[in-house]
Amino acid sequence: MAVPKYRDILSLHLKNVSNVKIAEVCECSRTTVISVLKVFDQRPIDLTKIDSMTDVELKHYLYPRKEKVSENKPDVKAIAQELDQHKNLTLKQLWVEYLDECTEKKIAPLMYSQYCYHYQQHTVTRRAKGHVPRHSGFSIEVDWGGSTMQWQDVRTGEILIAYLFVGCLSYSRYTYCEAFSTQDTDSWISAHNHMFSYFGGSTKILICDNLKTGIIKHIKGETRINRTYQEMARHYHTVISAAAVRHPKGKPNVEDSVGIIANNIIAALRHKLFYSLAEINQAIREKIEEINGSPFQQREGSRKILFEQVECSDLQKLPATPFEMADWHTGLTVQYNYHIRIDKWFYYSVPYQYINRTVSVRVTLSVVEIFLADSNERIATHQRNYNRRDPYQTEPAHMPKAHQEAHAKWNERRFLSWAQSIGTNTCAVVSGILNSRQIIQQAYPACMAMLNLSKTYGEEQLEYICSQIVTDHISPSYSNVKNMLAATATPSPSKKVGPKKEPKGFLRHSAYFSSAVQREVNDDEK
Repeated sequence: MAVPKYRDILSLHLKNVSNVKIAEVCECSRTTVISVLKVFDQRPIDLTKIDSMTDVELKHYLYPRKEKVSENKPDVKAIAQELDQHKNLTLKQLWVEYLDECTEKKIAPLMYSQYCYHYQQHTVTRRAKGHVPRHSGFSIEVDWGGSTMQWQDVRTGEILIAYLFVGCLSYSRYTYCEAFSTQDTDSWISAHNHMFSYFGGSTKILICDNLKTGIIKHIKGETRINRTYQEMARHYHTVISAAAVRHPKGKPNVEDSVGIIANNIIAALRHKLFYSLAEINQAIREKIEEINGSPFQQREGSRKILFEQVECSDLQKLPATPFEMADWHTGLTVQYNYHIRIDKWFYYSVPYQYINRTVSVRVTLSVVEIFLADSNERIATHQRNYNRRDPYQTEPAHMPKAHQEAHAKWNERRFLSWAQSIGTNTCAVVSGILNSRQIIQQAYPACMAMLNLSKTYGEEQLEYICSQIVTDHISPSYSNVKNMLAATATPSPSKKVGPKKEPKGFLRHSAYFSSAVQREVNDDEK
């Protein structure tokens, strides 16, 4: 049924045209004109608004609908929320609960088909989706492929599984793929190193799935990323973004690439027998070159052309060296010799101000980094030490000032030379003191103090006491030497004795008293 020309009817009426003429011009009955004008008198509207409205909008304005509230209509928003929160819940189960509610309210329920119809009408509006623009060099999407490949171990004849890692640039959709024997952290990090090398750069964002090797925990408002994976991202100057849980549309390009690889690599190579991962990866590389070089179906060019002409130049430059896997040692306490121990054999220094503090240590094949446990501040870095004969790595700047001065002015050779000039036993004791310390520089003050005892007791007595220590197998230390000298020896008289000092003060000599007596005698005679 055609909608009457409400705009024309009202416009002509406001211009004082007769109802008969309006009906003739608008091609409608005079009854319709009268009915419209009667409603218009009850709901007047301005002429400017009439010109901006359509006939349908005017109809709804003049004859507003009264929405009929149905008591038995289901709450579709509550239904959607229930299904989102409980993955095992079905629409049929909710309909059964809905029947029970209608029975309690004594209202006629809807049939299951009508119940589903109302829910489907609600979900149609929720399915609205928009186009997400992809920027060149901005993001890479990564994931493990759902399907696997197989290879046979030549030695045992066992059939082993190969898992496929897939990485895809979001803009050009340029794809990388590699097979691994496991899906552990080592394989995950190695795959990223090889992928960045294949692309020749990194992007600002790295979008991954919620696998345990990448994301430890991902809930609304909180994302905890695997520590090694986070360090790798920092090394390549990128940021990890986890896709929403059970939401593959968060990384659509890599999901599409996984499907393409399943069809063009896994299915195409299903009859070929491989005897190593190297053979599988060689075949994958050949197939990946074909996929990247294949033209797009709905646009010009190919993945390879778009990558080489546009996206390649927008990627971030790679660091000089690839990321190295690291082991973490946590809860270590800095010892009083301002060192921490790693792997039961090796010691690394930290600034002495952090003695007794708790630290965490990151160890790679080439570097040892030490961080404060509470603030994660890096306080020391060393080259990895593998020499068990020299287990201590000590940075002079980490020593206290006294140790630094001793280290600068004195050394082991100089102390042994001084001791040898006194005697062989003294040299043996000094050597024992030097070997008794974990850090040889810490023994310098004790050696200096012990050798200075020769100035107080003489070199002969010091050599004699040192001979007793060597003969009786007494622990060589400054305190033992000092105590034995104090108990058995006397200070050397070789010290220069200065002139006797005149007593200070006002003194009365014998001449003073004799003159005083003579004065008293003279006074008596007078």
